[in-house]
Amino acid sequence: MFHINPEDHALMVPRRFGLGWTLNFANPRAAMLLAGVVALIGLLITLRFGA
Repeated sequence: MFHINPEDHALMVPRRFGLGWTLNFANPRAAMLLAGVVALIGLLITLRFGA
C-alpha cells in the first residue's frame, strides 16, 4: 500500500499490484507533494463553498 525505500531516490515508483504509480514516502519531496495536493483541494473547497 505504501512504498518506503530510502535507497530509492525516485519520487514516484510503479505500483507492485495493479496499474499506476505510487509515491516513495522515504523521499522528502513526496511528503511536500502530498501536502501541496491536500492544500490545493482544501483551497478549492474553501473558495467554492466558503462564506
